[in-house]
Amino acid sequence: MKPNTFIFYVLLFLMLFSFHSAYLIFSQVIIKEKVNINPKFNYNHKPEYGCSFGSCYYSLCDSSELFISFEPSSVQPGNNTIITLWLDENFTYQYNEDNYDLLQKNISSEPHCGTLTYIGEGQYLFSAPDTLTSDSVVITINYENYTHGCWGLKDGNLSKSKVSKFIEDCPDCFPYGTFLNHSYASAQLTIKWDSLYVEISPAEIYAGDTADVIIKKRLPDGSLADFDSSQTFEVATLEGCVMGNILVGDSLSNYFYDVHQPIKFVVADTVNADSALILLRVGLIEQKKTIRKKTFLETNCFTGYFQSQNYQNARAIIGPPLKIIYPTNNDIMWITEVPQMPVINCIARYNPLYLRTIEYDWKFVVWKRYERKTTRGAVICERISRSEFQGKSYSSTNGVTFWTVPFIVDSGYFYFKAVQNNQSIYYPQPYYGCNGEVNYWYDDNQEIFTGGEVFISLTAKDFQTGFVLTFLDSIPAGKIIGKNPTTDNIDNYANSNKIKAIRMIESKSYHFIDQGLDQSLWWPYNEVGWPVYGPPNGYGLMQIDNSPAATERQLWNWKANVDAGKAKLQEIYQNVYEYHGSPDDFKANWTNAFQAYNQGSNKSNRYYRWTGNKWELNKERKSNYGDIVYKKYLQLGGGD
Repeated sequence: MKPNTFIFYVLLFLMLFSFHSAYLIFSQVIIKEKVNINPKFNYNHKPEYGCSFGSCYYSLCDSSELFISFEPSSVQPGNNTIITLWLDENFTYQYNEDNYDLLQKNISSEPHCGTLTYIGEGQYLFSAPDTLTSDSVVITINYENYTHGCWGLKDGNLSKSKVSKFIEDCPDCFPYGTFLNHSYASAQLTIKWDSLYVEISPAEIYAGDTADVIIKKRLPDGSLADFDSSQTFEVATLEGCVMGNILVGDSLSNYFYDVHQPIKFVVADTVNADSALILLRVGLIEQKKTIRKKTFLETNCFTGYFQSQNYQNARAIIGPPLKIIYPTNNDIMWITEVPQMPVINCIARYNPLYLRTIEYDWKFVVWKRYERKTTRGAVICERISRSEFQGKSYSSTNGVTFWTVPFIVDSGYFYFKAVQNNQSIYYPQPYYGCNGEVNYWYDDNQEIFTGGEVFISLTAKDFQTGFVLTFLDSIPAGKIIGKNPTTDNIDNYANSNKIKAIRMIESKSYHFIDQGLDQSLWWPYNEVGWPVYGPPNGYGLMQIDNSPAATERQLWNWKANVDAGKAKLQEIYQNVYEYHGSPDDFKANWTNAFQAYNQGSNKSNRYYRWTGNKWELNKERKSNYGDIVYKKYLQLGGGD
């Protein structure tokens, strides 16, 4: 190449490089971190090259318009609307900002009023202010965000991806480029009072009741006023048609057009449902139309074209004629720390007006299914407990009745199954084994202590004739669970360091599941208040397991559980006691008794064995439980 030619190409290269550098420098757009919503680029605008956001430089910059919808499209003062972002003006493809790396976002209302809350997936909740100073207010919702990422060419097309590396908080996309995108949207929302207000009063009605359909006009300040007596309405039943009819004058139907107030809804004398929804639509007739007369069967709901453009819906609930007021399914009734069964004062009401005395036959059932597993985690059969208490109560014309549940054996009916999962040759109880059942209170103590889910059955009938008015069967009514005593109360009651040592190893100081108890011991209930369970059949403070199994009372009365533990330990001690005149007899016998409390009385499980002239460790033992408890007992000071 000739020297002059070489110099020409060098100069040409320098000129092109300088021109390109100048383009990169002078076409750069500086975007501040806080900007007004006034997009520089249109949706289809060709991307600009070179811009900054904060301290970061981006080689490709673009802007795109989003679209906003409101649901509902307008909102009353004090109410809410959902703001949804969309990629297209037909609201086909929703925009979810959670899928993007947002550098910054701003959403605001002009003029500023109400509150905006992000609820996820590109949606916001707008809560309108409670009051208006004019008939209506139109506000503008403005939204914008900035996102960034990496870009490059793939098969000749622009390809974008998320940023995975950063240098001083700026994206590092080398060897590819970085991009910045500005998305924006704006839409108007009207806040205004609806001019029509409709309600069914009362909102809860019962078989045979008549409710008022109240129709008023709402003034710009939100207050309500009566319509002129000449104003007419269109009214239709949309749901609950078999439950009753609209009443206008002397006429009953599920649709009326061009009628005056008063308008009522009459509930059928009998309702074959626990509860039902009534939905009415009331329209304001502003310009009368000639319509074809509509004929409806009694059970038809209105399905035709509703003539009125200005209308409102109103709802009412047809409640059950008989209702349990207390306890409900959300109520918890606690066995106290004393312990003492809860005093449960039940309340029920027959709702339709009845001018004669009503007699109620009630059943209060406490039921629980106890899951169990082996020490190796295998599932074994469930223990079942059911205690039913019965009685009668009465009400006068107000329909309200009260009764207190008598937790006494004479008023109860009982059923227990599989109290112990296997039979025992030493304690051959009929209710042991997976199929073992008993239908009486089998505890030697006649004091009732039980817990579990509660169900109430109730029959209302005329006191004089015995005619059954209505009934409820097995209605969920909460649960009975227990509160733990204090550790001092437990130990003062037990009055034994031997029992205290066992209790500290077996359950710490928890008879019932509670906060602070190791989570592994929350199975199978996973909530507070249920007896602490240990596989395969241990319950409560002393983990009364088998030989004999814990009774229902010992599950729910912590003192009874402690008593059972003391009796079990004393019986075991008598079984393992061996006298050899050795100074170690006390230690060996009580260690073996502690061992048997947890491992059973089989000689092969004992901690110590007598060789004929001395005590030595039993090499066949499967556990060191007895030694652990004995050492704990000595730490507590020994003694009883």
